[in-house]
Formats: sequence, C-alpha cells, structure tokens
Amino acid sequence: MFEVKRNIKTPVIIATIIIVCFTAVFVYNIRSRNNNEVSQPWFDKKYLKPVNLIKAPNRKGGIKDPVIYANNVVLLDVMSMYPLYEKNERQEVSIASMTKLMTALVVLDHYKLSDVIEVKQDAVTVIGSKIGLKEGEKITVEKLLNGLLISSGNDAAIALSSYKQESSKFVELMNRKAKDIGMSQTKFMDPAGLNDDGKSTAYDIAILFGEALKKPEVVKVVSTSEETISSVDGSNTHELKNSNRLVTDEMKYDGIIGGKTGFTPDAGHSLVSAANIDGRTIVAVVINTIDISKSASAVESKKLYDWCKNSFIFGQ
Repeated sequence: MFEVKRNIKTPVIIATIIIVCFTAVFVYNIRSRNNNEVSQPWFDKKYLKPVNLIKAPNRKGGIKDPVIYANNVVLLDVMSMYPLYEKNERQEVSIASMTKLMTALVVLDHYKLSDVIEVKQDAVTVIGSKIGLKEGEKITVEKLLNGLLISSGNDAAIALSSYKQESSKFVELMNRKAKDIGMSQTKFMDPAGLNDDGKSTAYDIAILFGEALKKPEVVKVVSTSEETISSVDGSNTHELKNSNRLVTDEMKYDGIIGGKTGFTPDAGHSLVSAANIDGRTIVAVVINTIDISKSASAVESKKLYDWCKNSFIFGQ
C-alpha cells in the first residue's frame, strides 16, 4: 500500500493570506476614519448602528472646539451622518416640545392636510403654550400643523393626536415611527412633550429633524417667522409667532432652514435647527442650556454654525 502524505503547507498559506487581507482592510478603515473619511462600511460599536457611506467633511487644522453652554449637544452633517461636534449626545434626557416634530411626521403619514378637525375640550384645557383653540372650532390639519410647529401649541398637538383615535394610540404610532427611522434611544409619552418621562438623546433628535426635513410641508412651516391661521368658517383667528429666534428678525441666521424649540423646567431651553452651509444641510441640537434665557438655545446654536463654517471643508 502506498502512504498518502498530507501537504499541510497549502492550508497554512491560504489562512495567512486571508489574515493579511483582513488586517489590511481593518487598518485602512481605521486610517480613513481618523482622517474624517468614511470610505468603507463601519458601525458604532456601542450602538451597532450603520453609518452613511457618503464622504464626510474634512476638518481644518488649528481650530479648537467651541465651548457650548448646554448639557447635550450634537452638530451633524445630514448627508454623511457624520457628527461634527458632540457633547453628551447619547445621554437620555427630556426633550420637551421638540417632541412635536414626531407628532407632525405621524400626522403627515396618516392624515390629509385638507382634513377638518373639530376641536375637543381636552385640547382647549391642556396646560402650557397654546394658540387659543376653542372647543367646537373646526380647523384643517394644515392650519393645526402651523400652530404645532410655529407657536408650539400644545392645544394643536392634542387636537391632532385625538382626531382619529385616542391620544395614547397616537403615541404608539410615534414610538413605532421612531424605531423605523433609527431613533434607538427614544420613548415618547405624549404628543406635546409635556410629560418629562418622555426621553430621547441629542443624536436621536438630530435623526428626527433630518427625517422631518424630507417633508416639504414641515420645511415650509419651520422656516416661517409669523403666520395668521383661522378656522374653516373664519370665525376664529390665531396669531402665530415662531419661538425659534434664528428664523425671526430678532436673531435671523444666514442660511437657516428652520427649527423647533422646546422648554419645560426639567428639560430646560432646547432647540433643534438646520442650516445650509456650503451646500450641506447641517443639523444642530442644543438641549438644556446653562443660561436660562429664552434666547440661549439660539445663541449656542449660532455658535455651532459659525464654528462649523470656519472649521470644515465640505466636498460635493
């Protein structure tokens, strides 16, 4: 009988080649990441979330990070999903009326703008900021969206959420939508943001606003400084003024797209906004400012945008 000799060199060589190839790809990815260049798929290891593969902006040398007086902050390039600046961006906190952005998305998914809603008592008696809806008033979804996102009307939020179902069912739709768009650390408790047990993160809110900006109806509203809306029969009118000072004459910012403010005593003064910088949509989220003035969130957001303009080169 002949003895068959096994050649062990071939498997060893193949295994060595495979290891070398994987090592080369890994090193290349790390170097690209360090150079702010996302050229291969990579994942946030902590949250296992895929990151967009569009080329991230290049940061200029010699420019220090800004000092932002807020507890939770993120500045995000929407096209690449690259975070330009971060501060406690994954901490789960109360988000107040920024919640209303998700309310608007769910409304646009399930209602028509021309739908007419009859205002119920629960909307009229809600606490906090209101646009002055009256019980029995009939008003379109489109007008209520203006009241929701311009003047942050809690009455508008309740009227919209209870139109076709109980508000609790509407909140279920909000949380389902949050999961669908990748808000992995968010739980909504009500459509207005009054319940501080509703939590999210600065990063998730940036995702939310990026999604909202895909809706022309939302962009139109959040960029509006002032508006007057009325009931279907014209008997009731409501004067609306945007609480986001970056779109008003008070602090209007060049390139601003729009935004949504939020405030409760627990959440503090907050703002999510977006601006066009060198052809890219940049979203800034500022939650719970150190300064308790009403303009503080706009001031800190402006600092982020100014720093962004001076610090990054955006490729097309």
